[in-house]
Amino acid sequence: MLTDISSTYSGRLQPSDKPGHGEKTEDRAALKFLTNRAIYRGRMIAENAARGVFPSYAKCPHAVQPDWEEQYRMWATRRKFQIAAKKQAST
Repeated sequence: MLTDISSTYSGRLQPSDKPGHGEKTEDRAALKFLTNRAIYRGRMIAENAARGVFPSYAKCPHAVQPDWEEQYRMWATRRKFQIAAKKQAST
């Protein structure tokens, strides 16, 4: 409810429920679908906001494709820095 997930999927993604045999694959596919939709909408909101249309997640033909490899590299570098900083602070 907090993430405003459609009722079509929210019943399947209850954290308290234990998945049955074979359901894990379907749940992963549903979660992947929801994640992709959220990323796409976020991109379109950002692109439209940059063009003065906010809030709108209408398709923007000039939207920039994210560089996922660069995103991962930045995330991994930041994580390594955080771990090193935590080790240094504890000594």
